[in-house]
Amino acid sequence: MVAAIRPDPLASVVGAGISAETRGEDYHGSSTEPRSFPRHVPRAWRPRVAPDGYYHPSTEAEVVAIVDEARREGRSVRVRGSAHSVASAIETDARRTGRSSAFDVMLDRLGRVTIDTPSGRVVAEAGCHLGVDPRDPTGLSTGDRALLPQLRAQGLALPDLGGVTHQTIAGFLLTGSAGGSLAHSNEQCIEAIRFVDGRARLHEIASNHPWFDAIVCSMGLLGVITAVAFRAVPAYDVRGDERVLPDDAPEPGLRTRNGLSRFLRESEYARLIWWPQPGVRRVTTWRAHRMGAADYDAETGPARDLVERPYRVMGHSLRSKQVANAVSFTGQWLGGAFYRGISALEELEGRHPILPRLRRSFAPGLAPRMVAGVLDAFVPLDKGEPQRFWGRAENVLPLDEGMSARALPTTFTELWLPLEAADEVMATLHAHFDRGLTNTGTFAWEVYGARATRGWLHPAYERDSLRIDPFWFASRADDPAARGGLFDRLWRLLQPFGYRLHWGKWLPREEELGAGHLRASYPRWDDFMALRRELDPDGIFLTHAWRRALGVVS
Repeated sequence: MVAAIRPDPLASVVGAGISAETRGEDYHGSSTEPRSFPRHVPRAWRPRVAPDGYYHPSTEAEVVAIVDEARREGRSVRVRGSAHSVASAIETDARRTGRSSAFDVMLDRLGRVTIDTPSGRVVAEAGCHLGVDPRDPTGLSTGDRALLPQLRAQGLALPDLGGVTHQTIAGFLLTGSAGGSLAHSNEQCIEAIRFVDGRARLHEIASNHPWFDAIVCSMGLLGVITAVAFRAVPAYDVRGDERVLPDDAPEPGLRTRNGLSRFLRESEYARLIWWPQPGVRRVTTWRAHRMGAADYDAETGPARDLVERPYRVMGHSLRSKQVANAVSFTGQWLGGAFYRGISALEELEGRHPILPRLRRSFAPGLAPRMVAGVLDAFVPLDKGEPQRFWGRAENVLPLDEGMSARALPTTFTELWLPLEAADEVMATLHAHFDRGLTNTGTFAWEVYGARATRGWLHPAYERDSLRIDPFWFASRADDPAARGGLFDRLWRLLQPFGYRLHWGKWLPREEELGAGHLRASYPRWDDFMALRRELDPDGIFLTHAWRRALGVVS
């Protein structure tokens, strides 16, 4: 079992057992020149759509065949991972409109993992999920196929993880996803990527290749990723605590000069959930660190026999896991019912304009008081000890695994801003929020940090970042990205700070907030666009949404 990556030709990645039928005399190249298949690939397999409307290739050669047919027939190609991104980021226009003239692909049958334990070098096919995807429609996302359990079994781990582990490894990378850490990032351990470009050529490029920094966060616009080679880190355990504090508390310093940036830099892993609504104004601080020898005690047991205390969204004081899970789900269901009630009331008032006028006349300030009352019970301030937790990294860092998308469905936009501007950003947000619920919304805001990376269109390109995520209840009828919507107002408010955006979440529809603004915020934007035209000259990976997001007019 070998997966070594060396500066010389990357034969070891090919030799790792990943799609062995693609090897041969015609496959050539080096770490600074892309390896490429001949343009016309002999094949007996022809792309056929499955009953679910997706194409399910099981080899790299089949991916090449799909792209080759799409190119020749002028049809588009998009790849669905775990569907953790918004639909417009991952689906073809044809699928979104109910037609069948495109190739919507799932890589669920490309999920193999090869591990060289002594070196920590790993090759994972692109369809491999980090953890188990509970909503996987194929049923193939299981614990024995997931990447993280396989790494743990070999004493290995990823440096960082996001809030959930449903994503495929390719989907996590390609959209610029990240966990909450300024100390660690997964991009730093990627050593090679294999992908099929828009001309149906299979490439394998190492981290020193001129294209690598474009490919690593390319939203599927430069090609279909088929495998990723990386060097894992030794497995580690994580310990931390969570507190609920007034948002003017000295720590995390949301209202203190240099307080927030210091908190994020001094916390190895951290996330804030901010409730800035009038009458609420509190923040949940979650932070953790990798456990050292001094962190193992009588409660935790030794590292080899760790007695885990899991992080829980709710019900952490309860001893029974089953009871705690039931309490958590009930709380989320009640929260969802509350937000559904708000949505129904707003929809009713939208149809009958006299109702909001009557409410303002006879019950002024009712909405803020109602929201504050519910949130006060839903997110009570700490009165005793904070929640303490510890466990294996893959069981602790994905702190949203316990959230139910059915009980409390949410969506969001994610703005990445220069960390050094944190004080000015927070002052701007405080003034914005002081104007009331119209600007705060009725849901939570998430605050993270992210380490600088090399990816040309990665939102953390060459700058440590502050991430601001306003949550939006997904069942609401109104549009947060429309002119005057919650997201639209936030994009306009923080535009002077040069925001960048998570590519898998809500993006602006207007040029001045989207491509027009982002082009100036990414120094390598034009280089990426030139490479996109070279690797996908027919635009088969583009959709209407991506043309708008990138300002592509032809």
